[in-house]
Amino acid sequence: MNTMEEENPRNGRSAKKLKEWGRLRTFLGGSSRLAGRRPHRHKGEGFTMVDLEGNPLPVSDIDAVENEQDADPNVSGKNDQLFKVAASGRLADFSQLCQMDPSRLQSRDRTGGTPLHHAAGNNQLSIMQYILGLNSGVCGVMTKPGDKQPAVDINAQDHHGRTPLHWAVKEGHPEAVELLLQHGADAEVQDEEQAAPIHMAVETAHVECLKALLNHPDSVNVNLPGHGGAIPLHYAAWGNDKQCMKILIENGAYPCIRCNAGYTSIHAAAMKACCGTLEYLIELAEEKGYKREALLSFKNKQDQMPLHAAVNGGNKEAVVRLIRIGARIDAKQDDESTPMHLASSQGALDIIKLMMETADQKRQTIHLRDIQRMTPLHKAAMFDHTGTVEYLLEEGADLNCTDNEERSPLLLAASRGAWRTVKVLLSRGADPNLRDLNRRNFLHLAILGGGGVATFHGELSTGSLRELLDDKDEFGCTPLHYASEQGHLKSIELLLQQGASAKVKNNEKQSALHFAAKYGRLNTVRSLLNSPQGPNIINDPDGVGDTSLHMASANGHTAVVKFLLQKGAFIHRCQGGRTALHLAAQGGHTQTIRVLLSTHAHLLNQTDKEGNTALHLAARESKASTVLFLMSEEAEFKLNNNKKTFFEDAIELRNRDVAMAVVGHDRWTEALTTFSHDNFPPIYKLIDVLPDICMYVLDRCRTTASCDEKSQEYWIKYSYQFMQCPLEWRYKMLKEGIMDVPPLAVLNKMVDANRVELLSHPVCINFLDMKWNAYGRFVYLSNLILYLIYLIFLTVFVATSAHPTSHTDFAPSAWGNSSMNGTGVNGTSVNGSSVNGSDIQHLHNICQFKERHWLENTCIIICLAFGAFNVLKEIGQMIHQKQKYFRDVTNLLEWCLYVATLVFIVPFLTDACEREDIVRLQWQMGAVAVFLAWFNLMLYLQRFDIFGIFIVMYIEILKTLLQVLMVFSFLVIAFGLAFYILGMSADTLAHSTAGLSFLRTGMMIMEGPESVDNVIVPYVQNTLLYPELTVVFIIAFTLLMPILLMNLLIGLAVGDISGVQRNAQLKRLAMQVELHTELESKLPEVLVKKVDKVEVTVYPNTCKGKIANIMTQLRAGVGIDDGNSVDHDSARGDALDATVNTRSLAVEMDKQKRRMKEMNSMLVQQHQLLRLIVQKMEIRTEADDRDVGDADPTCSSRSGPARASTAPRSSSANSLSRA
Repeated sequence: MNTMEEENPRNGRSAKKLKEWGRLRTFLGGSSRLAGRRPHRHKGEGFTMVDLEGNPLPVSDIDAVENEQDADPNVSGKNDQLFKVAASGRLADFSQLCQMDPSRLQSRDRTGGTPLHHAAGNNQLSIMQYILGLNSGVCGVMTKPGDKQPAVDINAQDHHGRTPLHWAVKEGHPEAVELLLQHGADAEVQDEEQAAPIHMAVETAHVECLKALLNHPDSVNVNLPGHGGAIPLHYAAWGNDKQCMKILIENGAYPCIRCNAGYTSIHAAAMKACCGTLEYLIELAEEKGYKREALLSFKNKQDQMPLHAAVNGGNKEAVVRLIRIGARIDAKQDDESTPMHLASSQGALDIIKLMMETADQKRQTIHLRDIQRMTPLHKAAMFDHTGTVEYLLEEGADLNCTDNEERSPLLLAASRGAWRTVKVLLSRGADPNLRDLNRRNFLHLAILGGGGVATFHGELSTGSLRELLDDKDEFGCTPLHYASEQGHLKSIELLLQQGASAKVKNNEKQSALHFAAKYGRLNTVRSLLNSPQGPNIINDPDGVGDTSLHMASANGHTAVVKFLLQKGAFIHRCQGGRTALHLAAQGGHTQTIRVLLSTHAHLLNQTDKEGNTALHLAARESKASTVLFLMSEEAEFKLNNNKKTFFEDAIELRNRDVAMAVVGHDRWTEALTTFSHDNFPPIYKLIDVLPDICMYVLDRCRTTASCDEKSQEYWIKYSYQFMQCPLEWRYKMLKEGIMDVPPLAVLNKMVDANRVELLSHPVCINFLDMKWNAYGRFVYLSNLILYLIYLIFLTVFVATSAHPTSHTDFAPSAWGNSSMNGTGVNGTSVNGSSVNGSDIQHLHNICQFKERHWLENTCIIICLAFGAFNVLKEIGQMIHQKQKYFRDVTNLLEWCLYVATLVFIVPFLTDACEREDIVRLQWQMGAVAVFLAWFNLMLYLQRFDIFGIFIVMYIEILKTLLQVLMVFSFLVIAFGLAFYILGMSADTLAHSTAGLSFLRTGMMIMEGPESVDNVIVPYVQNTLLYPELTVVFIIAFTLLMPILLMNLLIGLAVGDISGVQRNAQLKRLAMQVELHTELESKLPEVLVKKVDKVEVTVYPNTCKGKIANIMTQLRAGVGIDDGNSVDHDSARGDALDATVNTRSLAVEMDKQKRRMKEMNSMLVQQHQLLRLIVQKMEIRTEADDRDVGDADPTCSSRSGPARASTAPRSSSANSLSRA
C-alpha cells in the first residue's frame, strides 16, 4: 500500500480511505463488473466511483485496492456480501454496492432469495425502503446519464415459492409486513406447500403479523384456501390458538367452510383434541349468530359430525367437551354409524364409558344400527374387543340381535376368528342355534373362520353341540364338510366323537371324504376312514359318479390316492365313463398315474363314453410329460368316437408341446401312421397347423451313417413313408369310392399351404428325385421327344408347302371357273388377271398324294397320326378327370391345337383341297395350328427350372394385360365411336366404320396416334370435318391411353415379376410336384407299384457310371437338382445338420421348460407347506422385528422425494425358505 501511495503522489488519499475502499471491494466479492479489468471512464458514458462519503475515487486507488484484495483468500463468492449487508441493515454499504452494480438488486442466493428477502426476513426497514424506493423512483444509485432505474420484483419467490412477505411473516416482523403491503405486495401468493402469508402467520402464531395482514382487507383474503383447501381458521383450530382464531373470526372468517376432505374448523379442532379452541370457536360462532346445534351438526364428505371426528381421533377430552356442549351420540354419518359404532370398532372402552356416562341418549344408542343393521355390539365382537363386549352387555345390549345377513354377534365373531369374544358371548348365554342367510350355524362359521371346535368346546353344552353337528347350510354342507375342507383334525375328531355323521352329503352329493380327498387332506382322510363309518364311505359316489379316488386323482394328491388304494378303494367309472386314471391324466399328474397303474395296470387303455383314453385327455390339456409317460408305458393309440387319435386332437388344438413330445418319442412312427381311413393322416394337419413340428418329422425321416462323411461307406437313408399314402390303401380307397386321394398328396398339401421350408427339405427334394428317376424322366422326356418330332414335321411342312398367299398373282375369285384353279385355257382368270401356270400346277400337285414329295407325305402322315392320337388321349382324360378337366385352360389350348392340325392336314389326303372354301379354311387352320404348336411348347417347357421361371413371368404378365384391357375396353369403345363420328383418316378409311374404328383405336393404344398423318396434315389442309374437337379428342386420347395406360401396365408387370421372383423357389418346387402328380395319375397302377419306393439309401461318395453322369448333366441342364450328387448332397447335408441341431436344441429346451415348470410347481407347494409349518410353530425371526418401508429413513421431505425401497418384505416363512 505504501508503494502504491508513492507511485501516486498526486493522490493525496490517506491510508484510512484506502482501507475503506478495500472493505468495499471485499463486499463486492469479485464482481463481474470489476474482476479482470480496470474501471475506467469513457467520455460521456463512464461511471464515477465514490467512497462512503460520496467523494469520487481515482482509478489508481481503485487499482491499488484491487491488487490488495485479489491476494486476500477470505473473499467469498460474488454477491454473498450483498445479502449479508442487506440482512445487517448497513444502508451506506448497501447503497455503495448497488451503485457499483445496480443489477445486484435482482441477484439471488443459493436458496433463491433476493436482497429484499433478506431485508424483510431481518426487519431491515431502511434497506427495504431503499430497495422499494427504486420502483417508485424516489432515489437513484447511478450517475450514468440516460440509465433507467432498476426494477425490483416485490413478489419474487425463492426456491420454496416464498416471497419477501413470507419471510417477514415467518420471522414475525409486522413492520416489514406493513411496509411490503403498502408497496403492493401480493398477499395471496402461495409457496410450494400451498401456504400463503396469512396461513404462515396463523401456523407460527405471530399475532401481530396476522393483524398487520388483516389491516389490508383489500389485499388479504381471510378465507383463502391453502393446503388441502384448509383456510386460516383450520390452521388456528389445529394449533389450538384461541387468539388467532378470535382475530380471524372478527375479520370475517367463516367456521362453516370445509376443506377438500370435507372438514370444517370444528372438525379439525375435534380431531386434534384442541378443546380450548373447540369451545372458544363455538362461543365466538354463537356471538356471530351461529346456533350451537348447527355448528355441532356440520358434516364432512363422509357425513361425519365433529363428535365422529373426535372419536376417530381417540380424544377423550374432545368427546367430553362436545357431549357437554350438546353433541349427540346418536348422530349418524353416511353409513349410518354413530359415534358409539366407531368407538366400539376401535375398542375405545374409555370413550364409550364417557359417552354412556355423559350423554342422555345412551340407552337407545347401544341399540341403533348402521347401514348393515349392525349394533355397536356387532362392531365390538367383529374385532374381538372383549372388554367392550362385556361393557355393552352390562349396559343392556341385545345379545342375539342380527344384522342384514342374519348374523348375531356370536356368528359374526366366529366368522372373523374372534375366539375370546366367542367365549364371552357363549358364557353370557348367546344362542348358538341361530343361522345366517346361508343357513350356516355357529359351528359352520367357526370352522370356516379358522378355529377349532376344541377352542370353545367347554362353553358349549353337549346337547347344544349335538344339535349343530349334522345341521346343513344352504349348500347342504355340515360342519364336518368344512372341517374336512380346512383340515382341522382336532375338530374332526371331536365332531366324530360327538356323533357327527360322515355319510351326510351336500347338494352335489359329496360327503366329507370327498372334500378331504379333493383338497389333499391326507390325515383327514385317514381319520374319516379309520372311523366306524369309513368302510361305508370310501367308494361312495357323488352326484356325477365321482368317488373320493376320482377327487384325489383329479387334483394330483398322490399320497391320498395311495392311501385310498391301500384301504381298498375300487376303480369305478363316473357318469361320463371316466376312471381315476382319466382324471389324473387330464390334470397332468404323472406321479398319481404311476401309483394307479402300479395297482391297476388294466386302466391304461380304458376309454370313456366318448371313446377317449387317458392319452386323449392328456393331449387335449397339453400335458406333454404325461403323454410321454403314457407312451412309454405302451398305451395303445386308439381312435375315439370322432375317429381321431390323441395325436390328431393335440394337433387340432395346436398343443405344440405335446406334438413335439410325440414326434421326439420312440413310437413317433406309430403315432403318425395310426389314423382313421375316413380322415387324412396326421401329417396333413401338421403341415397346415404346426409346420415346425412337421419339419422335425422330416428331420427324423433322414438318417445317416455313423462313419466319416468322406468315407466311401458313408450313406444317407431317406424314408418316404410319410410323403404319400400307401399305394395299396390309395387304390383301395379309390376303388371303393370312399375317398379320392391324389398322388403326392402330402407335397400338394405343402404347395397349397405355401410351406416353402417344408418343400425345400432334403427328404422332399429326394422324394421328387426318386419319382423322377423311377418314371418321370422316361415318360416326360418321351412325351417331349414325340412332341418335338410333331412340331418339327409340322413346321417343315408349313415352311416348304405352297399356299395361296405365297402367289401374288393368284386371284381367289378365279377359283371354280375352270377345271384347274379357275383359269381358262390361256391361263387368264375370269376377271382378266394373269395367273402363273407353274404355281397353279404346284398347288394341284399338293393335293395329289402320288405327286407329292416324300418329305411332304411323311410330314402329313406324322402330323395326322399325332393329332388323331392326342384327340383320343384328350377324350380319355376328359372321362377320367371329369369336371376338373374343364377347369384347366391348357386342355382348351390343346384341343384347339389338335383340331386345327387335323383340319389343316386331312384335306391334303382328299380332293377337298381343290375347292376354294376348303382351301381358305384349311390354311387358316394351318396358321392356328403352327402358332399353338410353338406356344404349347413354351408351356411344355414350363416344368423345367431353367425355362419355367421366365415362362411363369410371361404368363402372369399376360393375365394382367388381359384383365387391364377388359377394364379399359370402355375407353376403347368411347374413343372409337368418337373418332368414327368425327371422320378421322377419311383418306385411309381407318375409321370408316365403327368396327374398323374400334380396331384402329385399340392399335393406337400400343402404337400411339399418328398425329402427323391423321391430324396435323388434314388440319393444315382443312380436310377435317370438325378440326377443333378432333384435336381435343386426340390430346385426351394421348394422355389417357398410350401414356397413362402403358405406365400402368409397366408398373403392374414389374409387380408381377417381383412377386414371381419372391416366390421363385415355391414356384419351382410346385411345378415339379404338379409334373409328378399329373404323370402318376395317368400311369397304370401296376407300373406305379413296381417303381415306387418307401425308402432310398444314397451313397454320395461312390463313383457313378457314364449313363448316370449323363443323366445328371441333363437334369442339371434343365434346372433339376441331382439329389444323389456328392457336391449337392454334401452342401445340403451341412445345411440340414445345422437345422437338425437347431431343432434338437429346441426339443431339449422344451424338455427343460417342462422340467422347470414341474420344479416350480413343487417349489410353490413346498413354500406353502413351509408357511403352514411356520404359522403352526409360531416361529419368529429377526426379520419379523424390522419393518421395511417404502422410503429411506435418511431422506427428509425437504431434500426431495423419498427413494422407493427395493427390499422385499420379510416374513418368517420367507426367512425359513431362504435358510
